[in-house]
Amino acid sequence: MPANMYRSVKGQVYVSGSAVIEDRGYLRLGPPASDYYYWFSEVGAGVQALVLLGTKPEIVNWLINHINQGVRNTIAELPEIYMAIGRYVPGERYRGLFPMHDALQALTEGLAGFVPGSQLTDVVGAVKDLKESVENTRGGLMSKIFKSPKARKANKENRWTGEMYIKFNYLQDKKGISTLVARKKLEFTQVLDILKREWGV
Repeated sequence: MPANMYRSVKGQVYVSGSAVIEDRGYLRLGPPASDYYYWFSEVGAGVQALVLLGTKPEIVNWLINHINQGVRNTIAELPEIYMAIGRYVPGERYRGLFPMHDALQALTEGLAGFVPGSQLTDVVGAVKDLKESVENTRGGLMSKIFKSPKARKANKENRWTGEMYIKFNYLQDKKGISTLVARKKLEFTQVLDILKREWGV
């Protein structure tokens, strides 16, 4: 497949029976706005990060073919545009959270923004009660989901197909791998200049 621009749809955390499952999100095609720019906005699809995906030659060709386009940030209080480059490795969409502190962290991060304090306390308490049940699932039907971090890392390295990603966001990545490259508007000519330095294209 040729390179294309996608929106990154954030995942969620579910409690399903005796298991705590993380939906890690997915990518969907993200067409530009009527002015041919890819917008960040406070509502709708504009709240989602942008991901340009393909091999190095495919990404460069895509940018050349869209040379008069770019990314526009219309969020007044967060005008920054960050960019990150890395290997793209397709991952499993669903992941079992273990040990339990991973599940608790993901749950609280996902719920704290909109769940009243008393309800959040109830949810977290319920998840703690599930610890023993979740441990028991590791050797049963859920064993394929509950993988160790070391096993997941090795599997990730083996699955790389040569594709790269360029991620654009109005928020800096939690791991600090993204770089501030513009404010309010980023032209794809600027992205090509960055790739010349990074990839020597």
